[in-house]
Amino acid sequence: MDSQKLLSLVAVWLITAIAVTHIVPLADDELYYWCWSKELQLSYYDHAPLVAWLIAASTSILGDGLLGVRLPAILCMAGTLLAIGVLIKRADLLVVLMLCPLFSLGAGIITPDAPLLLFWSWYVVWNVRLHERLDEANRSEKPSQSLWVYWLLGGVVLGLGGLGKYTMALAVGPAFLAFLGTNYSLKRWLPGFVGHGLVAVAVASPILIFNYQEGFAPILYQWSHAMHPERPGWLPFVEFLGVQIVLFGTMPLVLLPWVLGNAKPFWKVPLTRVCLCLFAVPMLFFLQKAFQKRLEGNWALVAYLSFWPLAVVWLEWLGKSATWRRLYWASFAPPLIASGLALVHLISPLPLLSPKADRISRQSGKLVAMQKLAHTLREEHPAAIIETDSYQLTAMARYYGLEAYQRIEGTKPSHFTRSGKRPGSDGSWWSLTEQEPVGVADPADQKIELEVRVPVFVRGETVRELVARPNVQLATQ
Repeated sequence: MDSQKLLSLVAVWLITAIAVTHIVPLADDELYYWCWSKELQLSYYDHAPLVAWLIAASTSILGDGLLGVRLPAILCMAGTLLAIGVLIKRADLLVVLMLCPLFSLGAGIITPDAPLLLFWSWYVVWNVRLHERLDEANRSEKPSQSLWVYWLLGGVVLGLGGLGKYTMALAVGPAFLAFLGTNYSLKRWLPGFVGHGLVAVAVASPILIFNYQEGFAPILYQWSHAMHPERPGWLPFVEFLGVQIVLFGTMPLVLLPWVLGNAKPFWKVPLTRVCLCLFAVPMLFFLQKAFQKRLEGNWALVAYLSFWPLAVVWLEWLGKSATWRRLYWASFAPPLIASGLALVHLISPLPLLSPKADRISRQSGKLVAMQKLAHTLREEHPAAIIETDSYQLTAMARYYGLEAYQRIEGTKPSHFTRSGKRPGSDGSWWSLTEQEPVGVADPADQKIELEVRVPVFVRGETVRELVARPNVQLATQ
């Protein structure tokens, strides 16, 4: 696949992604990161800062609508697809990947994973190109040219990935392993590797400065979240595997033993050497962690970026075997079916899914309900200050123009609890909750004089309610 064809495919994908992103409702976490973009910092308690910086840049030009919030994610995913295309050089496989959930309906979802995937994928490309140069110099009797520009560029990419998400640090070990297992002399690569790490630290220094100011609480929180074992049992592990299969099919998991078994021949070629390390090591780490604790499905996304070149090698090894080739493409059935069903459901909800179980439609209904509730409060109680019990409700309330804060005590720590505001006692504070619908209350039992209650409708059925009421206890203190 030449560069012109690759650019054309990504351009078509880009246009399609912009169109599709307008039918997918904004998720709670996206609104949370949007709130970060309105309070720019060196970093944040929950994650690294790049996602907030990108949203701030985009919304300053396009406004706070869907495209303004999500354009950075679309561009990051486009860059990721370009990197994958450079590595695999196969248009058919790239098109299939574009149709998988991550690159189809999820393409515009703005989270820290978007910049992480972008810079991890190009870090893989950088490693491959550097190994190719070092291999060429190793075979030649001429002294190798200085690669300081390459090392500098790699450090910048690694540092930017770190600004995207802490997970980028997991790329350093596999990259070091790929160099360590070669016959390059140490003086040809070790000083450069150390140097590129120092450049990465300098680029990601806002995170270190912020953590120093916060007593390293953010890094310790993330470390505890990622490494603390929970012994969840087999069911969460099977659920994790199920999510991976829905994302990219069965091939990466099924071929993992084959990849490990062919480590020796893979090590002879820069492309497969780098991809072996940057696929197998992270994937084995995530699978091992999935035995110890319940993992979110997105944790292993970075490992797949290095798998597809290895899958191409396997396809080439199959030769003319029609049966194996059909199995190869059939392995993508789960993600393609998932993408198709989700797209159909967004256009016309599937009746097999009950309104209460319909998370996508429920999110749309909740956004509508919050917009109505915010309008009512601004019109009838303009001095109201909102207190919620979650960062999700706080973010949604802020997106629709309310002054909202997350309750500090008894809630999950977040950016809001770190920079929160404690309720006063002047009667202007309102409590906002999301709850099961309770119907019409008996006036004789009504103990609160004021209350704003907005139902969350899903396909004509009330599945939840947003309820705002004055914080009476605080007001009477």
